[in-house]
Amino acid sequence: MIFGGLIRCRRLNYFEKPNSCFKARRWKFWKLEVNNWNDLEHRLTLAFTDPTYEKRLKREILDRKQGDDEPIIVYFSKLDNLFNLLTRPMSDEDKLEIIEENILPEYQMALSLHSYRNLQQLENLLVKLEKSRAKAKSSLSQFTKSVEPSLQHQSRNSQKPRMDKGVTTRADGRVSTLKCDEKPVSSQDSTDKQDKKSVYCYSCKKPGVTRRNCPKCTFSRSENEKSGINVPGVVLEPKSTSQSRKTTN
Repeated sequence: MIFGGLIRCRRLNYFEKPNSCFKARRWKFWKLEVNNWNDLEHRLTLAFTDPTYEKRLKREILDRKQGDDEPIIVYFSKLDNLFNLLTRPMSDEDKLEIIEENILPEYQMALSLHSYRNLQQLENLLVKLEKSRAKAKSSLSQFTKSVEPSLQHQSRNSQKPRMDKGVTTRADGRVSTLKCDEKPVSSQDSTDKQDKKSVYCYSCKKPGVTRRNCPKCTFSRSENEKSGINVPGVVLEPKSTSQSRKTTN
């Protein structure tokens, strides 16, 4: 490359002290190729710049939007640096149009109520809007975060409803069910418990069984039938006709 021997150089002393910019031998050879500083800058651009750099830079400028937390002054300064990198400078009208389309939407709505003529007026106006936006956000944060929450007004709608056990509620789109600590009892279990309490043997009062199924009374009844003893409270069933005939015979 023709500038392979180029050392650290300043624009002011480039032609005043050529030996400080180039090595001695290379300066004698290349001093006819470079006549002024603009030629040097042009040759450097051709040597070290991508051929598609200009197109990609313009596309980046058109798509460069302001960040949500990016200050206006910082956004303008970065855009100004991008504009200066272009080989062919843009007009102020084109710059205004690009900035109007890429600033935050809330600033775009506010600009329709104001008038401006150049970039400086637009920047000053956006700085004022930015301050108003910061004040509005600070007032909202102070309202939600109170130093003494007990002394603040609380709406009735904001109070949480009282919930009883076993009640299912819906809040904020979520379903929450309150469960009892006690073990749930089914209807069948409760019926069985009631039946066991109400059923008992009428003869000996044994719970949970009937007189016909009572083991104590059934055993006593069979013994009494054999011996012919009639026990109070126990009714002896009559023998069948076939059994009486066998006994007679």
